Amino acid sequence: MRLNRFILGLAVFCVLIVHDTSWCDLRQELSSHAQHHRDLAAAQLRVSYSPPDPTRWNSVLAKIKKMKTREEVNKFIEPLGAELQGGIGSGGTGSEMYRLDDISMLTIYYRVPGFSMIDAKLSEKIKSVWVKPPENYTGEWVTYFVNGEVNQRSEYKNGTLHGKTLQFHSNGKRSVVQNYREHGIDGESVSYYPTGELSSRSFYKEGKPVGTWVWYKKDGSIDKLDRQEKINPWFKSK
Repeated sequence: MRLNRFILGLAVFCVLIVHDTSWCDLRQELSSHAQHHRDLAAAQLRVSYSPPDPTRWNSVLAKIKKMKTREEVNKFIEPLGAELQGGIGSGGTGSEMYRLDDISMLTIYYRVPGFSMIDAKLSEKIKSVWVKPPENYTGEWVTYFVNGEVNQRSEYKNGTLHGKTLQFHSNGKRSVVQNYREHGIDGESVSYYPTGELSSRSFYKEGKPVGTWVWYKKDGSIDKLDRQEKINPWFKSK
């Protein structure tokens, strides 16, 4: 085991020297379409990555909390390089999420219509780097978080997910375990909390939800049950 780690570390060092790659460029290598380049960069990042200090955004949050409108907020955060990640809405409220850096997320809550601001919050969610497999790719495809931990490990057949797919939390623990066949996700899908406890169990047949889905609390007790045929009456399990 020690010998394997030494060889992998030596390989990373050689790649850096040959290609005149700085440590910062390891991040760019995570976007490479060459799997071995991503693997080598991730191995080094797991040792050398240092996350940004999330407290540096506290003063920004304090200023945003004093603002009244979406327009005012957008004008303020644009120079910060914040990246809009998406938004959700329900009833008379909505929210938009922005990535501030590798780990910090900003969520703004609004009243709609009108987009008057209700609140703003910071949270931590480490950035992942997705790389699309080549067309008709067959084999294992692995992508990573910016800290070098595995984000997703999937099996492909002719460019389509086929076999087991594993998703991970940024701390290295499993997040989701799924299986895919010719017609999409199939069988049991299991998710886990970042601390390792079972979070949910759901079921699919040829890409469609079936059976009873179960959500769990961290102590293992059942939090919620949903019968899919009741939620999705157009699909009946066989």
